[in-house]
Amino acid sequence: MFLYITHMRVEIAKDKSTSKKYVAIFYDGDKKVKTTRFGADGFLDRTIGATTDQMKAYRARHRGDNLQDKYSAGSLSYYVLWSSKSLSQGIRTYKNRFNLS
Repeated sequence: MFLYITHMRVEIAKDKSTSKKYVAIFYDGDKKVKTTRFGADGFLDRTIGATTDQMKAYRARHRGDNLQDKYSAGSLSYYVLWSSKSLSQGIRTYKNRFNLS
């Protein structure tokens, strides 16, 4: 009997094909599982200068988002774009939250 344990990973990059800021592509091993686009292009977020008051307003507007779903645009935006002033730190926060590499 063999037990194969694969680890989910995500690649996050600028989205060039839609009006979203970023695209997250999820993989289970080598198999692509899901693609999620997130972050409305043309709007501020914490990584590009939104203030603490704007962050509080964002969180109030999105308090009903499903932040437990790692594939949702809401959780990606919340953790990647609004958890830190640094995009790289936001990505680390998101990956750690959902145990992704």
